[in-house]
Amino acid sequence: MTSYSLPIDIDGRYLFCCCDYYRQHVLGNVREHGLVEAWNNPTYRAARLQVNAGNPSIDICRSCFGVNGGSRRNGAPLED
Repeated sequence: MTSYSLPIDIDGRYLFCCCDYYRQHVLGNVREHGLVEAWNNPTYRAARLQVNAGNPSIDICRSCFGVNGGSRRNGAPLED
């Protein structure tokens, strides 16, 4: 999950989500940028804030929240 992990594939690419099987949302490469720089990447930080707020704008994140960024996270309803 974007808000507390940084998925890195075998080639060192860091992704928005571990479910990005086709590598459509590559943010960079840890071989070129260290882990701290990857975690603090402005785009990744913004995505984490959106996910934590329950309103992700990235399509791969939206699918975890249901149709149109609905109220589901990992298949379970979010608490009010």
